[in-house]
Parts: sequence; C-alpha cells; structure tokens
Amino acid sequence: MDGKYQQTATLSKADTFGEFTLFNNLPRTHHAMAIGKTKVIQMSLSQFSQCTKIIPELSVFLLSSIGLKLHIALERLDDIQRLPTYIRLAKLLLQHTDEQGRVGLRQKDLAEQLGITVLCCHKSIKKLAVLSLIETAYGAINIKNVSDLTLWLKEKMSLGHLLKS
Repeated sequence: MDGKYQQTATLSKADTFGEFTLFNNLPRTHHAMAIGKTKVIQMSLSQFSQCTKIIPELSVFLLSSIGLKLHIALERLDDIQRLPTYIRLAKLLLQHTDEQGRVGLRQKDLAEQLGITVLCCHKSIKKLAVLSLIETAYGAINIKNVSDLTLWLKEKMSLGHLLKS
C-alpha cells in the first residue's frame, strides 16, 4: 500500500510457494510474478489432501521444503541482526554467481533482496572491491575468486571473529 517492493525469493522449476497459506489458512503475504514460460498448480487444502493419498511422498517433499524455507528465514533474520551490510551482500553475491564468478543480479536487485537502498548497496560493493574480493564493470559484478570469498566469509561470520570486533 505504501509502494514499497522487496523481492524475497527467485523460484525455479519444482519450487513451491504458499504452503503456510495452504496448511494454516493464513492470508497470503507475498505474491509471485512469472518470468518466462511457467506452469502453476494451485490447490485447496482438500485438493492437497486428495493428492497426498495418491502421491504420499508429496507431504514429505513439502515438509522438507518448509523446513528449508524456515531455515533460510531464520538465517536471514540472524544476518540482519548480527552482520554488517557488506558481509550480508557478500553472502548474497555467492548465492547468485555462476561458475565464472559472474553475479546474475543488478545492484538494484541486490539492494531489494537485502532490504537496503541502492546507495547503501553501492557502498558495500565498493568496500568488497577495495578488499579485492570482487570487481565491477558497467552493469556487472564479478567475484574474483569464489574460493577466496567463501573462506573470507567463513572467517567473518564466525562468532569468535564477531566477538573480537
């Protein structure tokens, strides 16, 4: 209603969406937008119950999916409370990089996923670039060495390191 928009996830083939609404009769808090050819299957609780009688492993699949989503949500909440923005950005960059270290999101997309302004995101990108962990080009962010960034992140996220800071 206030015009704010924040992307919270990018779904791929066989991903699920709306389990909390389905199982708990809760109002939908998010919406989805398809990019490209998409097939959506929407079910009521009674339809889902019928479906699980035919395909019992569907319940286990959705329980696993919900568990993973809860873990991700708790990790993000912990990150927001505990980690500086540039470290949260480094984690996000690793999640969206290809084999060559190219990041598949624009600064605007990164800022939206982190819930920060583009300016704040830009400052964090600069900080990672000064540390020689990433390099930027027009419209692109590249991780110099994925292994180095992964090790650096592991060190920065350890509780021992945070207590020393």
